[in-house]
Amino acid sequence: MKYKVIKKGQPGVVGGGDQKYYATPVYTGETNLRKLGSELSARSTVTKADAIAVLTGLVDLIAEKLKNGDIVRLGDLGSFRISINSNGEESAEQVSSKSIKRSRVNFRPAKELQYALSDLSFEKVKDITANPVEESAMS
Repeated sequence: MKYKVIKKGQPGVVGGGDQKYYATPVYTGETNLRKLGSELSARSTVTKADAIAVLTGLVDLIAEKLKNGDIVRLGDLGSFRISINSNGEESAEQVSSKSIKRSRVNFRPAKELQYALSDLSFEKVKDITANPVEESAMS
């Protein structure tokens, strides 16, 4: 995995604090369900169309289960759950759905996935001003 060095303020410090240098990943591309389906098909006996259909169905099913309040555990991959941020209220009775500011999906990788990435090595790159993936997302 390649990384570059960026200069930015300290996280969590009002006004940014002292500017420091941090490592940040350099992404070389991205993938999507269609590409994953194609590669999955090449590694199994499932057709590309079937693999894409299953992956698409999985996304829909995960969303449905999360909306119902379930934690979705996908074995060696990891688990998904909803977390919420809310305003603090003076009493329990004052807490209502209007207190909730936002929700987000949290992913926690399984130990097997973490282990599969445990031998990840890093290589510093020079003279890269931005990640190609980030640039294309900004356009």
